[in-house]
Formats: sequence, structure tokens, C-alpha cells
Amino acid sequence: MHYLILLLICTFNAYGLSPLEALYKENDCGNSNYNFSHNKIAVVDSGFDGEHSLLKNNLKQGWNVVNGTRNTSAESKNIPDYAHGTLVASIISQLVSAQTHIIPFKVAPQHMDIYNLAKSLKMISEIKEISLVNISWNICQISGFAADMMRDAIKNLAYKGKMIIASAGNKSSLLAGTYLDKLLQDQKIKDHFICVGANDNTSNITVKADFSNISGKELSNVFLWAPGVSIVSAFPQNQRGYCSGTSMAAPMVTGALAKLMEEFNISNVKAREVLFKTATKINPQKRGITYPGAGDMNFAAARQYLIEENIKKLLKPVVTTVTRPAVLPIKPISARLSKMS
Repeated sequence: MHYLILLLICTFNAYGLSPLEALYKENDCGNSNYNFSHNKIAVVDSGFDGEHSLLKNNLKQGWNVVNGTRNTSAESKNIPDYAHGTLVASIISQLVSAQTHIIPFKVAPQHMDIYNLAKSLKMISEIKEISLVNISWNICQISGFAADMMRDAIKNLAYKGKMIIASAGNKSSLLAGTYLDKLLQDQKIKDHFICVGANDNTSNITVKADFSNISGKELSNVFLWAPGVSIVSAFPQNQRGYCSGTSMAAPMVTGALAKLMEEFNISNVKAREVLFKTATKINPQKRGITYPGAGDMNFAAARQYLIEENIKKLLKPVVTTVTRPAVLPIKPISARLSKMS
């Protein structure tokens, strides 16, 4: 069996940031309560606590790929069986309105099964309404047959117009020489893929989370940094805690994409383009990395960019061409009278 193992750090009764606080950390862009339109986001993970107060308004019926049922919760009261999926989905739900539907796909109790993961991604590719796919598992460092399966699944999703948001992983290592390097040479796939590293935004200075993987040269065009330390997350049985990991950073980006898409009625590709264009550029030396990727996600700047773009469209002068009406030649009255006589 092929498994993807993820470590995350959760604490209770400690200081942390709500997803909205983390999203608006760098700049204050005003009221964040908008009338969002309907949208669907797939979250591929372990089990989900659909009764949690942070999830019940957004989490809809999904699929349990493990046993072929629609029950995506835990088969038992074993909390680890549905903790990770609950944590991840709750970050997205805190960023979007109740009109945004989160569709859960349970692919394993605790350790991700690559076969079930690929199967779920195939299912998602056939669901037209889903535009964003959150994968908070380290799919960037797999190899061999598992990499072959994931390569095909990612390509299929991208060519069906789905945006894949994947966590970079928590091994403090360089993502270089992976199966993604060649895959992302395809522009279509590159435009539909985001690899997310984790920042620590708990102080006045944004720094790289010490556990986060970092981008190599080939991944730099799809790499984006987002808050991933001490993020308020749901925990099974209606508990809450502060969790850290690239698993937290990925849904921060997914939620930001959904907010932009819904408020400005734009495509997932346009939303990605704007997030990358407006990201805060990183000084590699100060951050201690070689390839900074697009930079630190700056949702406030992305939203302002789209507001200004819309204003420009409204103010753009309308050029109209006036066409002179066709006029038939009129004969003199004398000519017409002579003809009558």
C-alpha cells in the first residue's frame, strides 16, 4: 500500500489567528462580509465532522471512497480518524459564506491511501460544479508508481478546468527533482496548479514556518506562501484549537480563491492569476530561501486590484459610430409633373 503521511501541530488554549485575521493580516481592506454566489469546493482528506459548528453550514454530502458510501465522518469515535479533514475544511468554511458548498471526499482514516486519492480525483474531474480542489497532503514528494498515478490525476483535473491547491509538505526540505517538474512544463497544468508553503504570521514580521518545504527552481512558478502557523481550526466533537502546518496554508489559499471568484464573478484561473500577480515579493536572502515563488499571498492587494480593474471597465469611454441614414435621391417637382402629363 502507498501512504502519504502528514504531521501537523495543534495546541489548545494558545494564541493564534482566525483564518480571516490571517487573510487580512498585512492590509486592512474593510468589510469582509459579502453576498457570495453559489460555488463548490472539493476537499480530499480523512474524515469530517459535519456536525461541528464551524462546518455544518458549508459541508454538504460527499463520498467515502474507502468504503463506497456517502458517510464521510468517522466509522468509530476514534478522533484521529476524522481530525485532519475537519481541521482543513473548517479553515475554508471560516473564509466563505454559507452559500459556498464544501464537498468532502474521504480517502483514508488517517494516512492517505494513494489509490483512493487518485480515485477521488477522477470522480471530482467529472463533477462540473466543482472548481477548486484542496489537497492538504504532501503529494509533491511521492515517487514511483504513486507518482505515475498522481501525474495522470493532476493532468486530468487540469484539463477539466479544476484548480488544484496542494500543500507543500512539512519536512523542511527542498522540492526539487520531483515528478511535478516535468508535468508543470504543460502550460495548461501550470495554470491550474498551486503549491502552498507555510508562513508564520503570528508576529509583526512574516517569516517562513520552520517546518515548511520550500520551492525548487521548477516549482517556483506555481509556488505561493500563505499563513500556516497557529490558525484557528475545528477539532472533532465541537472543539477548536490552533493548528500549524502546510495543511493549514493550503485551505487559506483555497478560501481566498473562492472569495475572489464569488465576489468578482471571475474564473478560477483569473483568481489564481491575480493572487500571484499581487503577492508580496520576498527577499530570498532575508527569508533564507533561494526560490521565493510568487511571494506571500496578499488577499487585500488582490481584492483591490480587481476593484480597480472593474472601475477602469466602468470608466472606459464608449466609442460609437454614427452612420448617416440612407437618403433616396428626390427628383425635382417639375420633372415629376412632366412625367404625369
